Amino acid sequence: MQDRILLLATFCFFTVNSVISQVIRHPNVPNGSCYSCNSVQDWKDITDKNVLKSAPFNKILHLSFKRNNDVIHYGTTSFVTKDLLVTARHCVDNQENLEYIELGLPSLKNKWVRLNKNDYKIYYYTELFNKSEYDISLVRIINKQKLKLLYYGNFEIEDSLNNIIRECDINISGFPFNKFAINSTAPDTLVNRRLSSTLAEYNGGNTMIGYPLCTCSGDSGGPIWTRKENRYFIIGVNQGSKSHQEGFLNPNLNIGVYINNKVVEWIRSVTAM
Repeated sequence: MQDRILLLATFCFFTVNSVISQVIRHPNVPNGSCYSCNSVQDWKDITDKNVLKSAPFNKILHLSFKRNNDVIHYGTTSFVTKDLLVTARHCVDNQENLEYIELGLPSLKNKWVRLNKNDYKIYYYTELFNKSEYDISLVRIINKQKLKLLYYGNFEIEDSLNNIIRECDINISGFPFNKFAINSTAPDTLVNRRLSSTLAEYNGGNTMIGYPLCTCSGDSGGPIWTRKENRYFIIGVNQGSKSHQEGFLNPNLNIGVYINNKVVEWIRSVTAM
């Protein structure tokens, strides 16, 4: 009996350490670029530990990924179920060429959890990726031990979002970095931007949402979200392109994929798998 207990304890020790060993300190991000950044006064750095550990910011992760024979790239992702993350497709496209994905919580102090190929599965909204409105994907974390290190809650998805959006402000959260000297924003700082829902616009097909806010490299895949009665709803995913080619009346907006009813149906179908 004692031998069995010792064997179990030894197994648990090595199992836990095999997960913890994947939590690594990440190098500083390289220079990037920003769009529509006349000022950054609408940025709010989320640095308070208690705030980072509370909703909705504990649902948002920093994303790093590396493809074969390529440099490391960065983005943002967030939980929409207990094991599904949503992000921009261009962050995790061509999954057969991805060497790994790394995920970091700000509260982990720049330490990251590495997901190898057998730790996750990626789902694309459409087979073809020939439109900006298809720039959305889901990542399921299969490795339960690594999931426990990262999951502290998820955004809600909902049909008929227009009714919710009209009553609330819109927020965009992400981990921007850029080539300008913005002293208040360190590479792994979570930043939130907020605007009135009346300033948001939608394209003709109601598949993209546009907003007059500054976004940078690293914000790709970040959640566009709103709050109503202490519930946090994700309404879109930041894509990072400009609106002039996507059917918007205003050509100078940053845009994201709008989580309309069709996208909600897709997320729910993946959740049920």
